[in-house]
Amino acid sequence: MDITHSLSLAPALLAPTTFHSAADIATDPKLVPDEPGIYGWWFDDAMLNVPVGESLEIGDRRLLYVGIAPSAPSRSGAASRRTLRDRLKNHTRGPMATSTLRRTLASLLGGQLGLGVLKLPSGKLAMSREDEVRLTGWMTEHARVAWMVHLRPWQVESALIVGGPRLPLNIRESSDPFRAELQALRRRLGS
Repeated sequence: MDITHSLSLAPALLAPTTFHSAADIATDPKLVPDEPGIYGWWFDDAMLNVPVGESLEIGDRRLLYVGIAPSAPSRSGAASRRTLRDRLKNHTRGPMATSTLRRTLASLLGGQLGLGVLKLPSGKLAMSREDEVRLTGWMTEHARVAWMVHLRPWQVESALIVGGPRLPLNIRESSDPFRAELQALRRRLGS
């Protein structure tokens, strides 16, 4: 898929005119639609160890990750009721156990930010409240998000990961060369 086709699938996501920070969403969660959709996280140059060549760039930010709410229905047809608002609240304030993006960022930034990650008896990963706040602060400073409402966001997400712009922080369905390194970092983190 070429970038022109990708833009026709998700213009509000791939060529946003408005970005929001984690602090924006924490202050006013109603900024985010309480509907299904797809979102994209744009980062400044603070992601030092992430290859960003061929990713989309607007100003000083690059699109490095896309996600959806809800996930695709299961094979049995069971569907989640999660919305963009639910999902972005998880990403912007934690806990990391409920956010793939936060686990990825913790694996990439743990040493730099001094984050301590532990595995709970349930097998889920966790950080202290102070470390969750530190990660949220980093996101507020260095990341912005844009979104669009879509009734079947998993279709757009799959098309973008498989054939759209480079998205080095996505793992599922990705063939990006950085995927193996990111998976190794995530395994070391315990996820």
